[in-house]
This record gives sequence, C-alpha cells and structure tokens, in this order.
Amino acid sequence: MLNFAIQPSGIVLRRSELRSLAAVVLIALSLGACSSVAPALSSLPKEMGGLPENTPARPASQLAYPAVHDMPPPREAAVMTPEQVKATEAELTAVRDGQPNGPSAKAKKDRKKQEN
Repeated sequence: MLNFAIQPSGIVLRRSELRSLAAVVLIALSLGACSSVAPALSSLPKEMGGLPENTPARPASQLAYPAVHDMPPPREAAVMTPEQVKATEAELTAVRDGQPNGPSAKAKKDRKKQEN
C-alpha cells in the first residue's frame, strides 16, 4: 500500500482523496472543453447529434444584452386624482357586491343564518 508523507503544509493525502481530487479536476476540464466544441456540433448531420434541418440560422453577430438599467419612458397618461380613485374604488366595490357567489354574498348569507 502506498502512503503519502506529510507535506510541509501539514496536509496528508491519501490514495482515495487523491483519486477524488483527480476526478474533480478532470470533470472541470472536460466541462470547460464542451464550450469550445458546441459550434462544431451544429455543423454535424442530424443523425450524429447535429441540429435539425429546419433550425433557424444563428445571427451573424451576438445580440446585445437588454438594457436592464435604462429607465422606462415617462407615462403618457396622467396619474388619477383622489376623486377618481374614490370613484373607481366605489365602482369596483359595487361590482364585487353584485356578484351572486362572491365573498359579500357569502357574508350576507352567514349573517342571515346567525340572525335566525
């Protein structure tokens, strides 16, 4: 059995640890290699793992990232006045209360049951 000596840093490497470390390094290197192989795979025939015939062509230049930090343009419509907000809330409340199976109808039925 092969034993590793204590290194100057004080770390002892065992055979199983060395194998695990080697496996992790190999996996990392192989995943890095995939990014350089991808363009070559797109030119392969479909039967060998390439793209289907009806796949749209890739753009000639890479698209720019969306401008996530740009501010949106100002609103064209004005903000509602407090009177308009009250009127809209009253209208929505009336529509909600007029629902036959809405929460208000159930509350009314419960109140009638409690009164009887």
